[in-house]
Amino acid sequence: LKTKEAFFTEASIFILIPMSAYCYILYSKSLDRFYIGATHDDLKSRVEKHNQGTYGKHRFTSTADDWKTFIKILIFVSKIFKDFYTILPP
Repeated sequence: LKTKEAFFTEASIFILIPMSAYCYILYSKSLDRFYIGATHDDLKSRVEKHNQGTYGKHRFTSTADDWKTFIKILIFVSKIFKDFYTILPP
């Protein structure tokens, strides 16, 4: 290796972080309507927030306070983080 640049090496580190998410359908008996949503948060607390009107009065779910989980689908998601490091010669 004749040039200084030839001593530089690039290394990659991959980190796999498992995450879960929910796709859900809520049902309101008083409205006789369904609502479809998705969240990375705890589903139980998410439904409570819908029932409390936390997301604002202009949101569809704020028109009722009796939303119940009709269907929940657990989805596993992976995020891959890739970092680059340059290794300098000694």
